[in-house]
Amino acid sequence: MNDKKTMRSMKKKPQEMDMAPMIDCVFLLLIFFMVSTTFAPMPGIRVQLPPPGKPNPNKPKGLIIRI
Repeated sequence: MNDKKTMRSMKKKPQEMDMAPMIDCVFLLLIFFMVSTTFAPMPGIRVQLPPPGKPNPNKPKGLIIRI
């Protein structure tokens, strides 16, 4: 009879897992992969810049706003 009481009391207790160690491992893996990853250079927009020291040949036109 004593065995049945212990079995009942064991069934009533909910089992919980501590999630903190798993979250720590996930963050450590995330940091590791972010640091160790090599990023591929993305091609940008090609712009022709004027040579240094020369003034801009195209002067901006005035802006007229009518209301």
